[in-house]
Amino acid sequence: MNRVIVVLLILIINLTTSLKQAQASIINGSFETGDLTGWTASPAGLVSVVSSYHTYSPTPFTPVHGNFFALLEAGAGTGVYTTLSQTFSANAGDTILGWAFFQANDYMPYNDDAYVRIVQGNLILFSSSVSAVGDYGFTPWTFFAYTFPSSGTFTIEAGVRNVEDNDLSSVLGLDYVRLVAAPEPSSLAAFSLAVTAFAGYVGWRRCRDRSREE
Repeated sequence: MNRVIVVLLILIINLTTSLKQAQASIINGSFETGDLTGWTASPAGLVSVVSSYHTYSPTPFTPVHGNFFALLEAGAGTGVYTTLSQTFSANAGDTILGWAFFQANDYMPYNDDAYVRIVQGNLILFSSSVSAVGDYGFTPWTFFAYTFPSSGTFTIEAGVRNVEDNDLSSVLGLDYVRLVAAPEPSSLAAFSLAVTAFAGYVGWRRCRDRSREE
């Protein structure tokens, strides 16, 4: 293979690797360890890692990604949230992504509710309740995302609670939570330049070879 092509390919591979490394991480965001490694649950006995869940929905909830997801069950007490949280660092421009669902295992006026939020500033990423989905209703897996305007240390927290009583506990599912770093403009520019140079060189070689054949 021509030496110029080899050099350009190495440059593209190195830049691609650096862009991938720019992705920050939430620990065990897809719960593929099969447990709650990296997360804090309260009370621990009401949070589990499961491969499916089914009560009133037509079909079972299954993972968005991989083989497992986290399931939070209300029941910590009337008006008391069962929570699952993780603290992480993010830079300005980083985006946190994930999926959640709410299954109401209760009926009005017992308005059980659930949320996913960034604790700092109480930024709500997902929320639902019995009143929103109806008696024994549910949401589908719902995508959420938030881009941080400034750098800092943040906590993502999911919660679900029973309201008015502590029976017929509703649940919240959480899966595929990840933090994606905004690539540095210089890295993107260099990557684009390398790809353009490679494409241009390949095109030039093809034109040259064709002219020689003629």
